[in-house]
Amino acid sequence: MALMTNKTAQIATAPGCKNGTSNCEPWERDWTNGGLKPGSVVTEQGAVIQPALSNWEVITVATPWAIAPPLGVLALGMSLFWAFAGFRRQSP
Repeated sequence: MALMTNKTAQIATAPGCKNGTSNCEPWERDWTNGGLKPGSVVTEQGAVIQPALSNWEVITVATPWAIAPPLGVLALGMSLFWAFAGFRRQSP
C-alpha cells in the first residue's frame, strides 16, 4: 500500500463530450458513469484535476503503519521472554 505524502494533485481523463467533439464545457460531458470528487477541476480539454489528500486523510492512512509494528515487536518480545523463562507463571 503506497502512502501519498506529498501534496500533488492527481490528473485523470474526463468522459467524452455528448456531442462527440473533443473539446467542450464540463456540463456538456457525459457524466452518467460517475461523478467527481468535491474540489475537482475539469478543463475544456478533458483533464480532471482531483484535489490532493488532506492532512487528516494522510494521518488516517499512516496511523495503522505507525502503531502495528511496535505492538508486534512488543508481543514477540514478551512471548520470547515467557518462553525463555520456561513457560512459568508468576507465583502469587
